[in-house]
Amino acid sequence: MGMFGIIVMVIENELSSAGVYRKDEFYSIALKTLISVSTVILLGLIVAYHALEVQLFMIDNCADDWRIAMTWQRICQISMELVICAVHPIPGHYLFVWTTKLANKNGGIGRKCVPYDVPLSLPMFLRLYLICRVMLLHSKLFTDASSRSIGALNRINFNTRFVLKTLMTICPGTVLLVFMVSLWIIASWTLRQCE
Repeated sequence: MGMFGIIVMVIENELSSAGVYRKDEFYSIALKTLISVSTVILLGLIVAYHALEVQLFMIDNCADDWRIAMTWQRICQISMELVICAVHPIPGHYLFVWTTKLANKNGGIGRKCVPYDVPLSLPMFLRLYLICRVMLLHSKLFTDASSRSIGALNRINFNTRFVLKTLMTICPGTVLLVFMVSLWIIASWTLRQCE
């Protein structure tokens, strides 16, 4: 759902900036509503994931009350994830005045009305942290029983950092290439939107 929201957001911003439609037309509002619905579903899935994580913690530690599993670190992590994933462009056409100092016009002040979509769309790329969670949960190191038992005997914590280190050891060129190309694409699109 997180990637779906990002893809729809990019499509909506590209179509509106290309002049296919205006921000106050039906198509723009429909796409932004689709982004809002996917965001609500994503927030529900994040809450469900953490609820299952708390239940597993309770089973592993023979705890009776769920409040034992809720440490300050876990509460802050859940809150941060919900805040990061809740940011999205809202349906409608809302503007704010962007004031800049123009260097090419002897330091004159320039003002332009800019839609709220750009500042609300760019933080949506923070949802890409979910890719690391998917890599962890679908990793053979995480799902294989023999790897888990050897890791438990050696007290290895199977987290995202460990999986990324293992991938960097197995195929460093591919991992670096994917990270660099993804970063370049996101940075170039971000600069284009900020212009």
